[in-house]
Amino acid sequence: MWSVTYATSAPNDSKWIDISAFAVPALGTFGNCGTGIITAPGYTNVDASLSKRFKAGGARALELRAEAFNLLNHPNFGPPGRDINTPQTFGVITSTVGNPRVIELAVKFFF
Repeated sequence: MWSVTYATSAPNDSKWIDISAFAVPALGTFGNCGTGIITAPGYTNVDASLSKRFKAGGARALELRAEAFNLLNHPNFGPPGRDINTPQTFGVITSTVGNPRVIELAVKFFF
């Protein structure tokens, strides 16, 4: 368990948490920080779909479809490094989660 003294600063990907607020407690003692005090950045995603069906006589039809995943191409960052014994990555966000923008086009014929 870590010991913590609370400090405030503006988080960014290279310093998501204030690492100077943490210290390894003395051997055989417990730290004073609770669970859930380090959180990851939020996750934002917008998916969209457009489709149009054209009648082709009788039961036949042609459908055109466009789908976009992560339409706004918003980067979603992973959690910060949480191991105090590796100070190079402690509190630093080193990864992203999710996929970049993906657009799919499809044509379907119903008969």
